[in-house]
Amino acid sequence: MKIRFESWYKNCAFSEDAENLFEESVLCYKVGAYKASFIMSYLGMQTVLRERLLNSHDKPDNIPENKWQKSMEELSNDNVWDNTVFDLVNRTQPDNPFLITDDIRVQYSYWRTIRNDCAHAKSNIVSHPHIEALWLFVEANLNKFVVNGGIAGLFEKIKRHYDLKYTPPNTDVLPLVNEIPHTMKKLEIPGFFANVDQYFEEELIEFEVFNKESIVFSFWNNIAYSELTVLREAFINFIKSDWNTFRKFIVVFPGKLYEISSDEDFMREFWSSEMWELFQYGDTDGWDILDKLIKSKIIPENEIEEVIRALFKKTKVNPPDFLLDFIKGTTYFEKLRSYLFEGKRMSRPPHGIEFANTNWGRIKFYLTHMELDQEIVSELNAVYLATSYGTFHTKMTQWFETNDTFRKSYKSIVEQNKLKMPSTLEDFSGIEESKPI
Repeated sequence: MKIRFESWYKNCAFSEDAENLFEESVLCYKVGAYKASFIMSYLGMQTVLRERLLNSHDKPDNIPENKWQKSMEELSNDNVWDNTVFDLVNRTQPDNPFLITDDIRVQYSYWRTIRNDCAHAKSNIVSHPHIEALWLFVEANLNKFVVNGGIAGLFEKIKRHYDLKYTPPNTDVLPLVNEIPHTMKKLEIPGFFANVDQYFEEELIEFEVFNKESIVFSFWNNIAYSELTVLREAFINFIKSDWNTFRKFIVVFPGKLYEISSDEDFMREFWSSEMWELFQYGDTDGWDILDKLIKSKIIPENEIEEVIRALFKKTKVNPPDFLLDFIKGTTYFEKLRSYLFEGKRMSRPPHGIEFANTNWGRIKFYLTHMELDQEIVSELNAVYLATSYGTFHTKMTQWFETNDTFRKSYKSIVEQNKLKMPSTLEDFSGIEESKPI
């Protein structure tokens, strides 16, 4: 049977040395070797703290250089490192390397007395409750043992990672990502992400768009889909910190929409208001996100029509093919028809022709997917006959020439309603009549 502590330490990205000690502790626990189990757990905790000190990158500002170097030498010495860790944890201001409370120091010191009982075969009874209590202490508090100045040091390591003077391209960034929860408190991680993101934007991405091809994609991907819950949760809190950040990251990590959907107020504000910014630049980001919101049922079914109404007003970009079936099941094309063809907006002077030229893309989109009728043809015909150049006239001529089905349907409606036939279509009459049946 798997013990809870096993799942916990395997999900913490500890070093191989620390993980092996915790694993031995669990094995000893399962066979009833409780003293050995306690010692292995204690050494596992000590090993994690030792590695945090050795990997802290920057000397804490409150410790003199000579004193810090002496501590680093002792931590590297297999004969004295355990005592050195204990001493450093128990230091208080002004030369404390760990940012922990006195209460945690008192609890930490208690476990050393139990470890001594186990190691020196004292008569005190050590059984499974002691080990389970130590495991609970480790689970609850190990992430609080943050080295003073460690955040700045890790930030510098990330900068060096993306500097080709120090680091070859495509070097795995995961080891640095895994250091994050061991370098700072949980509540500090979203703010750290914000600082890293600002650095990436100003120094690495600059005027590029952040996407899966970006040099820093791997860094954020390792965080967004980390095995460490603390990193995934911090990432969500970070991207929710402001709407520009959220829009930037959600188009690259759309799978996070479902994770955030439990925050109904946040998601409602997003799809009802903040989402429309994604439709500004003519790419598919907004449509992709809308598709995910609909398929995930994050937008309530009884409010989809309201979203379609807003969609029609706020974007002039045609829906992509992957949303076409959905769009046809809404009132989108009804609204588009009313906007383009009803009320003679195209044929009414003085700005009708300008309207037709400007909206050719939407006109063609409608004609591609919807049937012609008398009202539509009358409006198109009036504008076409009134022009001899411009976007609308040129594109309509090309549409007549290349789309046989459209041309024949158009001509049929013109003839049935006794409208004037454009000369362009009359030129096709002889050609079509001469074609073999």
